[in-house]
Amino acid sequence: MGVDERYVQRSRDLQAAVVTLLSEMTRWYDSYPAPASSPDHQALSRWVHAWTPALREGAHTLVHDLSAASATSGFPAEQSSAVVEDMLERLGEFKDLADRFTEEECESDATPAAGRGVNAPVTAVQSVQWLCERALARAFDACARLDGLLRSSAAQAAEKKTWLLLGEAGQGKTHLLVDAARRAVDEGRPALVVFGQELTGHNTLSEIAQKRGLGPLAKRDFLQAMDAAGAASACRFLLIIDALNDSDDAGNWKSELLALQVRLAGYQHIALLVSCRSTFKSIVVPDRFDVPASVHSGFA
Repeated sequence: MGVDERYVQRSRDLQAAVVTLLSEMTRWYDSYPAPASSPDHQALSRWVHAWTPALREGAHTLVHDLSAASATSGFPAEQSSAVVEDMLERLGEFKDLADRFTEEECESDATPAAGRGVNAPVTAVQSVQWLCERALARAFDACARLDGLLRSSAAQAAEKKTWLLLGEAGQGKTHLLVDAARRAVDEGRPALVVFGQELTGHNTLSEIAQKRGLGPLAKRDFLQAMDAAGAASACRFLLIIDALNDSDDAGNWKSELLALQVRLAGYQHIALLVSCRSTFKSIVVPDRFDVPASVHSGFA
């Protein structure tokens, strides 16, 4: 199972926007050689010459890394977001230089725009202004859209293999998670739902094995079995523990969640999803359980 196609499509959209932008930048660079009398024109030209290859490579890297993402290789949310941030910074530099160049030329050009005539040749300033208004704006937008996806809780959860679902009572958290597990199984992806009321918050893996009829199975054997099931399906085994706050002594999860997270860290094909009522979060979820979280607002 590959990565959500939205990420790949957004990266391809960004690549297309950047390729168009770089083509226009190169055309501008070739059409308007920088005169020695214009330092800002020279600075803009140097930027185009220096950064065009890096931007093209950055766009290619994003498409490659997101297309190649899988349960085994992992999802590169943080790494890809850093590439997008760098591209946004570079494009921002170009915009600043273009604005400075435009300002410089407008101050030195005494000919009113109305006096140039409709057939007057397009100037370097006009050309770069149009470039900024169209191709550069589209590239900025494509970067922002992809960056928004990469910063989402879904992308971070895909990278960290862990997700925390919060919400008030009656919002449908359990229905959501049970339905997600059902759809996963229907699609050939292994998933298991366990309810907090079945567990004590101590020796979670052993308790789950006992509750699901596997007997006194060693934790390592249980983890290896889940990991193997995920690997065989080319995805991650989805282990869902719903309503941690329903355990008899919910405070036990303060330490158990961290221990469980450490145990699962070495298994690429297991993902952990836990839910908790929002009002119990401070009692159940430890501060050091630093994972992506979402609030389920139900029909609202």
